[in-house]
Amino acid sequence: LDLEKIKEQIFYLRQNGISAEDAVKYAQLAAIRAGIRPAFLLAILEIESGLGKNVGTGNWIDDMYNCYMRLKKPGRAETEKNAFFAIISKLGLDPNNVKVSREPNYGCGGAIGPAQFLPSIWLSYEEEVSRLTGHNPPNPWVIEDSFMASAVKLARGGADKKTKDSEIKAAKIYISGKPACNSRICNYYANTVQRKAYQIEQNL
Repeated sequence: LDLEKIKEQIFYLRQNGISAEDAVKYAQLAAIRAGIRPAFLLAILEIESGLGKNVGTGNWIDDMYNCYMRLKKPGRAETEKNAFFAIISKLGLDPNNVKVSREPNYGCGGAIGPAQFLPSIWLSYEEEVSRLTGHNPPNPWVIEDSFMASAVKLARGGADKKTKDSEIKAAKIYISGKPACNSRICNYYANTVQRKAYQIEQNL
């Protein structure tokens, strides 16, 4: 294990206050439980943290709710708002002090924690994450819970097969919900994750 090299490879996670030691520890625990490669999980989380503007410079009103309203998706706006409030109310947090991902140039923001799940997606994984971590409710801003949620989602997407093709499909599902997504963003994302996973694998 070369922690110095791994520190260089998880720049965005470390910007979010996650040490290399904790990143490796919780990625290995989550990946083993879910049956996927730890390096692949770390790569996904690192890329997510970068694309999510380091996981926390946006707010739910501007970057999530108003964004969906501007896109004329009022149903989606209400769904994500209600899910967001359900999560923070369980955790006793102030919605106006909780940071979410900023609105990107290809959709809306509002993703939460290192795993960068939209609130409605997080709710759909809460029960499984709680079962695996023992935390009730699980917290998307706690790395043990967020890493576990990512690992479970990637395994459901086929990453537990641990082949290049299955991981590429799982990465595309992670960003778009579609295993056959062939957009520029999907292809860039999946290929970047593969390159990052290869780098990290050399040092685990």
